[in-house]
Amino acid sequence: MRLVRLLVFSALVWFSTTAHAESIYDFLSQSLVFVSDRPVPSGSYLPTDTITGFIDLSSALGPSMPLTDVTSTVLDYSFSDDRGAINPGNADFFSLSLGTDASGAIDAHQGFIFYEVDFDDPSAQAYAYYLDSLLGDGAELAQCSAVIGGNCQTISSDSAFSVEVAHGGSPGTWTLRPVPVPPAFLFLGSGFAAVLFRRRLS
Repeated sequence: MRLVRLLVFSALVWFSTTAHAESIYDFLSQSLVFVSDRPVPSGSYLPTDTITGFIDLSSALGPSMPLTDVTSTVLDYSFSDDRGAINPGNADFFSLSLGTDASGAIDAHQGFIFYEVDFDDPSAQAYAYYLDSLLGDGAELAQCSAVIGGNCQTISSDSAFSVEVAHGGSPGTWTLRPVPVPPAFLFLGSGFAAVLFRRRLS
């Protein structure tokens, strides 16, 4: 009986450890082919650049969900491209809405993420990501291009966007991250094997 209780406890541990992992979704945008480049900031986006990232939700999304604000259920996130990254450690604003198809897969998204800076510092740069499954996903990098008397007079920015769906583009994709098998599950399997072995001996 004690062994059976131990197996039940192991099963509960396994389910509790996998429930959190099932809520992680990885994101990949289409190529950011529409590029706007200015002398400031230095560097430029490329038509092959993409936005990648992930979100960790408090629970997995259900099927056939209309576009819904899920910002309050996001436990963690990170989005990046070749020029920067935004996460809870530097973001000043984060908003995200998601929708799902009949299988529960994400098929619609709208979001905005950015962090701002004191543009009176000519070296400071601000990043923003625009996530939209219909209008296209995009990235923007801004920096002060003219400082007069210690104050920023002009802000310049580079940007890059994917093709919107109405013009033949495809939305960025979300993939539910595979659930890892925790040690508790392996322990559970060995426990069942022990039960069978004891029964054979008896």
